[in-house]
Amino acid sequence: MNLEVKILNGFLNIDKSFGWTSNDVIRKLRELLNQKKIGHGGTLDPIATGVLPVCLGNSCRLFSYLLNGDKRYLITITLGFSTDTFDSFGKVKDKGTYHFIEEKEVVDVLGKFTGDILQKPPIFSAIKYKGTPLYKFARSGEKIEIKPRKVLVKSIKVIKFDPPIIILDVVVGRGFYARSLANDLGSHLRVPSHMSSLKRLMTGSFSIQSSYSVQQIEEIFTIGEMDSILLPIDYIVKDLPIIYLSKEQSHNIINGQSIQSSSVSFDFLEEDFRTFRIYNHQDVFIALGNAIDSGTLLKPIKVFK
Repeated sequence: MNLEVKILNGFLNIDKSFGWTSNDVIRKLRELLNQKKIGHGGTLDPIATGVLPVCLGNSCRLFSYLLNGDKRYLITITLGFSTDTFDSFGKVKDKGTYHFIEEKEVVDVLGKFTGDILQKPPIFSAIKYKGTPLYKFARSGEKIEIKPRKVLVKSIKVIKFDPPIIILDVVVGRGFYARSLANDLGSHLRVPSHMSSLKRLMTGSFSIQSSYSVQQIEEIFTIGEMDSILLPIDYIVKDLPIIYLSKEQSHNIINGQSIQSSSVSFDFLEEDFRTFRIYNHQDVFIALGNAIDSGTLLKPIKVFK
């Protein structure tokens, strides 16, 4: 007997467990939900736990929006020794005492890591150098020059100071490496250090309070209640301005055709470079679009049929 597979379109807010890779989560959910189009937004290392947004079906076309949102982490840093991976999974490199460190000094040093900063990613990372992931150079022992990258750190707070443990609450932009902060903080304090745990509390509009473990997803799927936790496709673009269209206008947009902006009940700017979320006459999200030709036309850029 062939059972019809229900195609899911939307997002799941997953609370990733320790030891799992992000791809482990995707493989498990792909098998469990029997879905072909599935992906995640923002890789978490095996040492990390917390929020991992998962896209299903048509929502995968909004993947870039998953990556661009701010992220909030709890970073646990252990003083006393550093590792080659900048976390507790690596080989010990240097050891040193930490008893002279005071909380005020930590707070003062953290001020140097706030705002737009230059951060050098760990050599054990998936960032590519001349087309090859950095971790492959690290494993082969080949020396390369890793250039620092500009990242945004919006805020850093010391949540716990109990040497050798320091716990930080940070809000950051795209491209930030918590492992690098853990290593760099120790360098500024003149104490070897590494990241001993990491929990992502938020990424964009996804928060830990409304997340589900893979085990919980499995239970919800078993009782046929997936619709109760599946977030709609437009969930991650709620901050974009909204446009409602008539039945005829919606038909044109769905077929990839631009429409006259003068026929839309919306006040476009003369030079309007914003992206809009577009809904049909039945209040169904059908597309993202841009105003073109000095705001005279509304052009679809992503269509969801």
